[in-house]
Amino acid sequence: MVDARSLQSNVLGLLPYFDELVVVHPFINAHGVRPEFSPIQSPANFKEQTLRNAVVLLLLESEIDSGRIHLVPDPMDYDVGFREEIKAIVGPANERGELGPLDTDAATQLAHDEYMRAIKRLPVQELRAYLKQRVADAPERISDRDLESILELWKRELEEDHLSLLDPPSSSEEGGDFRTYKGFGRETGLFIAALTGSFIYTTSDTQWERLHRTDGVHHYSPDPEWAEMTRALADLNVEVPLSAFAEVTVPSNAPSMRELLREMALALQDNASVQTNPIRPTYSPFGPEKSKEMLMLKIHASVPLGGFQRTDVSRLVLTFGRMDDIAPVRLAIFLEPQASGS
Repeated sequence: MVDARSLQSNVLGLLPYFDELVVVHPFINAHGVRPEFSPIQSPANFKEQTLRNAVVLLLLESEIDSGRIHLVPDPMDYDVGFREEIKAIVGPANERGELGPLDTDAATQLAHDEYMRAIKRLPVQELRAYLKQRVADAPERISDRDLESILELWKRELEEDHLSLLDPPSSSEEGGDFRTYKGFGRETGLFIAALTGSFIYTTSDTQWERLHRTDGVHHYSPDPEWAEMTRALADLNVEVPLSAFAEVTVPSNAPSMRELLREMALALQDNASVQTNPIRPTYSPFGPEKSKEMLMLKIHASVPLGGFQRTDVSRLVLTFGRMDDIAPVRLAIFLEPQASGS
C-alpha cells in the first residue's frame, strides 16, 4: 500500500535492498468515478487526501528522478474492461475472506489514526464538549484545567502534523472527507510483475496467503533446487528507519542482500541455477533504544515450481498486456514486521 504514513516501511526504507521498485500511483483517476466521488468535481472532500498524496510525491521525487522508483497507475482506474475482469475474479467484497492478523492490526492502527486526526480538527468548542463527554464516566475526576491542557496539546499536535489540515473536517451533509488507499492486489500485482519482469514483494500477510492459494489448476510446491537459497534468506532481517526524514544510511547487509536478490531474479528468469554462499547478518541485534527508531522485517522467500502461474492472470496478460509469451513470476518475498527488540 502506498500511503504517506506507511511509505517509509513499505517503499522508501526498502530501497537499499532492491535495485528498483515498481509501486502503485497514489492518485485515483478523477474521470473514472462519479462526480460526487471525483477530486476534480468535489475537491473540498479530497483536500486532506491530496495533501497526503503530495507528501508522497515529494518524498519519492528524488528516487523517481534517479529511476529507482516507478509509479504505475492502477489499471483498474483507467480500463473498464480490466476492472470488470478483476471484479469477476475476486468476487463480491463480502466473499473475499478476512484479513490476516498483521493486516488486521495495521488496519486498526490506521483507523485509530484517522479517527484521532478528525477529532483534533474539531472546532475548539466541539472538541471541548467531546472531551467532557469522554471523561464524564471516568473513575477519577479530571479537572477542567486538565481538559484544557489536553485540548491545547491536541491542537499543538495538529499544527505540527504534516499530514493533516487545520480546518474542521467536512460534515456528512457536505459529503465528508474521502480517503483512498492504493495498492496492488494479487491479480494486478502479478500482472504488473509479469509485464515488467519483476518479482513480488509484500508486507501484507493477507496477500501473501492469497498469493499461494491455488486457482484450482496450479498448485505451488517449493522448487527444491532453490530450497537452500530461500533458507539462507530466512536467516536475514531487513532494517528500516522509521522516519522518512532520517539521515539516509545503508544497512550493513543491504548491498550483499541486494546482490543476492538480483542474482536470484536473473537466474530464475533464465531458468538457470544460482550458486551463492548463504549470506549471514553482519550486524548485531539492536538494543531497545535503537529498536525504537528501526523497524525489523523478517524475510520469507517463495520460489514455487513453475512460478506463480494463474489462469486468470495469464488471461489478463494476453488481453491487456502484450501477445508475447510472458514468463510467470518466479519469486515472491514477504517482509514480516518483527516486534521491537526481537
